[in-house]
Amino acid sequence: MTPPEAVPLTMTRMSLHRRVQVAAFTLAMVVAAAIGVTNLVMAVRDLPRTAMTANDTVARLLGSYLDTSLFNRVEELRHLAQSSLVWTALSDSQGRDIYIKPFLEDRNQAMVHGRLALLDYRGRFVAGKASPLAGGEGEAEDLVSEVLASGLITARLAPGDRPVLILGVPIFYVYTDDVIGVLLGSYDLAGLLGRQSVADLVGRGVDLRLADRVWTLWRDAEAATGVYVPASYRVAHAELPGLYALDLQVYSTRNPWLPHLQARAGLMLLVSLLLAAVVWWLAGLAAIRVSGRLEALAAAILANPTGGPDQIPLDTGGDEIAVLSGALRQALSAQEEARRELHQLAYYDPLTGLMNRALFEDKLADALRRCQRRGDSFALLFIDLDRFKLVNDTAGHEAGDLLLQAVAARIRDRIRASDLACRRSGDEFTVLMEPCEAEDLAVQLAEELIQRLSAPCPLPAGTSVTVGASIGIALFPRDGVSAAELMANADAAMYAAKERGAGRCCLYVPGVGRACQPVPVDNAPCTT
Repeated sequence: MTPPEAVPLTMTRMSLHRRVQVAAFTLAMVVAAAIGVTNLVMAVRDLPRTAMTANDTVARLLGSYLDTSLFNRVEELRHLAQSSLVWTALSDSQGRDIYIKPFLEDRNQAMVHGRLALLDYRGRFVAGKASPLAGGEGEAEDLVSEVLASGLITARLAPGDRPVLILGVPIFYVYTDDVIGVLLGSYDLAGLLGRQSVADLVGRGVDLRLADRVWTLWRDAEAATGVYVPASYRVAHAELPGLYALDLQVYSTRNPWLPHLQARAGLMLLVSLLLAAVVWWLAGLAAIRVSGRLEALAAAILANPTGGPDQIPLDTGGDEIAVLSGALRQALSAQEEARRELHQLAYYDPLTGLMNRALFEDKLADALRRCQRRGDSFALLFIDLDRFKLVNDTAGHEAGDLLLQAVAARIRDRIRASDLACRRSGDEFTVLMEPCEAEDLAVQLAEELIQRLSAPCPLPAGTSVTVGASIGIALFPRDGVSAAELMANADAAMYAAKERGAGRCCLYVPGVGRACQPVPVDNAPCTT
């Protein structure tokens, strides 16, 4: 195989230095880009969840506060409705508001976002604030009627611009369990949440939902550009779940993750540029220190690109470059060994060590061109062992392999240095005898090979086997001018020899095959 032509290279300290810097810079940018893309991908996935978590936290804070506030107010109304002050005032027909009226007035003054009112068993106002009865388009009146009829605590949201929850608690006469009145409370839900966690509401909106009715409790007007990642909290009485069920929804009023993405992208760009500058500088320092030794190593390789391991200079520095030098020497040694092994496997029979069919046919083609150009002659011998199958059947394949190795050695020992031998397949061998001026020389070689191959072959177990050989001979150019023609005619002559009895050779004659003088060998069956 002809090695590829070496490409001349010009190496300078600056070019190597620059290549190292460019490689390091490129690697740093790739790493930085990979980290940046990964970071942004993670941000794109995590920031919406983070915004949802933040809104969910605010929803839990506000919802818990509203839930607790409403629960406390319901319990407050329940305890007040059960107090003796209230039912005594309603059961006393004369002067019933003497004590309850100032009491409810004081309570209403203390309540910032709520009002209390006391009504009798007919729904008539007794004491407190009459405002819950004035609004709500009849919601309060209907609620009072429902409480008086059912004797159950009832709640309703009054329609309007602001969400107002109206609670009605029945008042029972202690001796007869009859409903003698209603304690009515109205609460401005937006007012209850108005001052809670204002800092957490920046950039957010808060809606209160009941079925298809929605009230906006809070909305950051400066940042209101849309509705993003809403989170809800259900507000309901713990002991009376059917009393009211409100959905408190908190959402972002501006894109909550875009500023974070922009900030991350800018930071990653700045870090990437700084990393690239540092890597460029460090790579330059490293290249200056190692370029001389690397150039010496490269120069040795370029001086003889197809050379062996001896061309690599020994480097005793003990660092990575020394390891590289040693690795190159080992690699070249391994390459030479692998090349030899590949050549052996590709062109030689692994059992006998003779040429294989592919290499022999290449050599035969070379001999044809050479003899055609010079006008020389050569002989092709086709050898087939007699009774070889009997050896495999009786002595085993291991004995057959040993026999084939002995046959190859005997052929190799007999032929000339200019002759070529090949194991074609199984127990078939071919010999190229070049030059061969007369057929008598080929016949003499065939007879001697038959004698050698008919000798007993000892086996390791102390036994021996004996086989013979039949040989066909074709001469160039008399019996053919192409490799295929010569091989076919030598094969035909070999079969003609077998037909005349084992241990014979035949020269090729078109259509017949001319028998040579038989060789006096023992044609007895194979023995072991």
